[in-house]
Amino acid sequence: MDRSRRARLAGPAFCFLTLFAHAALTQSLSSEVERIELSPAWAGSEKAARSVVTITNDQGVFKRSWNPTTISADYNQLQIIGSDPDHPPDLHAREQEPGFSQDIVNTREVMALVRALSAPTMSSPSLSNLGITPAWLADHAGDAAKHFGTLGEPNDRGQQEFFRKSFTDLALIQRIIPNVVRASWTDDAVWVHIVLRFKNGTTISAESENQPAFMLPWTCQANGKTTRTYNADISRAIANLLPIGAVNRERLQGEGLEDQVVFEMPGALRGEWQRIGAEDIAGDALARLRHNYTIRRSEVSEHIGLQFGPDPPKPGVEILQADVRRSSFPTNLVVATVFPFEGGDAIGIDTFLQEGQRYERIVLDNPWIMVSLKKHPDLGAWLIFVKDVSMSEKAMRIFAADMHAHGRDDLAQEVSAHRAEIADLSYYGDEVILFPDHHAILWRWDPNRELFGWPASEVKTQQCTDYPTLDVGCAAAVVSTDGKLER
Repeated sequence: MDRSRRARLAGPAFCFLTLFAHAALTQSLSSEVERIELSPAWAGSEKAARSVVTITNDQGVFKRSWNPTTISADYNQLQIIGSDPDHPPDLHAREQEPGFSQDIVNTREVMALVRALSAPTMSSPSLSNLGITPAWLADHAGDAAKHFGTLGEPNDRGQQEFFRKSFTDLALIQRIIPNVVRASWTDDAVWVHIVLRFKNGTTISAESENQPAFMLPWTCQANGKTTRTYNADISRAIANLLPIGAVNRERLQGEGLEDQVVFEMPGALRGEWQRIGAEDIAGDALARLRHNYTIRRSEVSEHIGLQFGPDPPKPGVEILQADVRRSSFPTNLVVATVFPFEGGDAIGIDTFLQEGQRYERIVLDNPWIMVSLKKHPDLGAWLIFVKDVSMSEKAMRIFAADMHAHGRDDLAQEVSAHRAEIADLSYYGDEVILFPDHHAILWRWDPNRELFGWPASEVKTQQCTDYPTLDVGCAAAVVSTDGKLER
């Protein structure tokens, strides 16, 4: 390969090095840095904040000044506004406005940013660069193990021991770290933009809108080239140049990384953690279920849902959830059992063992339901059983409210009259109320999921009165005994 071709290929591999021969020269560049502009911003659903920070080279002394700038948050979009919305503030203005603060920044901190931007581009996140080492994992394992549960519920000794072992598995963390970096969530719009200006007129910029700790990757522009890098040293250097209290400073320092690693733990690991806790608390009840069923999932928690949990919600009420099945079931069907704890006992185990098959037969004997379950073996179906029935009191209350909103109180009355005899089937997110004679009422429905012998869009839906979801609306449709949608 000729020298000129090697040079062209090497150029994009660096975020900043194309401007200067070697990172070793960066120390001598301190006198060449004229100005650094940092503009971190954040917006939630109701609040917003922005810091405007400038660092100028005054004869070798780096002077920092800053003043918060108000911004608005409209659907999590950052919009800069000043006292006059028609004349936004000039972020490049050098004059100090009233209220500006000023101090001195150490030259080492300025050069740390230059060195970070001079480093070779990192095309993927690195554990060591993020600071995740065996020692880091060991130091954080204890605290992480205490709140692994979805609701931050306390873990027992067995769960904590299991989680500490998993959290300190460097190979496991290596597998999930790309998911940690790519994670995103709502109500947390972030932005950081920086510009380095040199005395010779050259500039380099870096920008990120990424939510997780360190805000990786960075998009850099220098010498007419754009690169992306996962170098967390850039984040740390920017954080050190921001004053204490500046928006996004802690995020740039990596705050929250531990919790984000925990959140991205594999589902199988989370399921095993739940199983250990359930066995520790409700081992006797689970052993009784195993006489007749295989247990796919078990958990003891304060979780609530459409069909279960205190109504209205209140803390401190634990329930045992166990997804169970028989070998004769279609592969995608389980019975989602829910047993509240009273006096340390799971209430309803005996009733389920005696009456559960009656509700199972409603599903298994329904020809059009079975055709669909066998046609879509990859779509999960959960037959609900809460304490002593399939259609719980809580589900009945919410169903009645939804039907009233639809002007179909007659359907609520029908279900109420036969509540002990019907089966509530949660099928791929849809709620179908099945009767022993094979007719059904469609309750919660996604018009984009084709499950049965008619176009799903033919079922009209509206917003649910309680427990609404983004894709699923409330329906009040009836299916005949032969599986046809009644008009």
